[in-house]
Amino acid sequence: MNETKHAVISVVSTNAGVSVTVRTAEDESEKVYLLKRQTVRELGIAQGMEIGEDLLGVLEEEAELGRAQARMVRILSYSDHSVGLLVRKLVSYGFSKQIAERAAQSAVESGYIKEDEQARTSAEYFLRHKYWGKKRIAMELMARGYARSTISEAIEALGDDAFYTMLVKLIEKKYPERPTERDEADKMRASLCRLGYSLGEINSAMREVYDA
Repeated sequence: MNETKHAVISVVSTNAGVSVTVRTAEDESEKVYLLKRQTVRELGIAQGMEIGEDLLGVLEEEAELGRAQARMVRILSYSDHSVGLLVRKLVSYGFSKQIAERAAQSAVESGYIKEDEQARTSAEYFLRHKYWGKKRIAMELMARGYARSTISEAIEALGDDAFYTMLVKLIEKKYPERPTERDEADKMRASLCRLGYSLGEINSAMREVYDA
């Protein structure tokens, strides 16, 4: 069986890249691929050349990657994303997982994504402004697609003393009076547990606040 032949009928440089128009000999249909200049150079694409199915597949993949990267820039212009979250969002926009992963990796290589720095900044924000404990922060960062090792390092960088200090401040602010009923104290502990603090941390902070 003969391979379908395709011909490059135009190669036009634009502000957005290089527009390559390919015509299929079988049905005279035409398709335009917007590619990076570097890609065109590396593949040796030129007007008048014939290409086979394999090279056409490469053009299609590289054009899709370019669209994914353009979408990536728009996404990251609104907020920081982990690699995992960015991949999920790109897939939700209809890109294949392979292309989404390539686009996300290019974001890391170009400095758009700095996961360690982003995780540390987010962890500090959650502690300072939301008074969250380690467990709640870890859950939030995990939901945002950060790796366990990245999350652990971000939390450890804050230090145990910082979490304990914020817990004491939270109790002083939200529960200035010692609970007089056991049921009331249990509800208070449960609420603080939901913020990510352990019972050991909570009991120690309560003793510091109420027995001072």
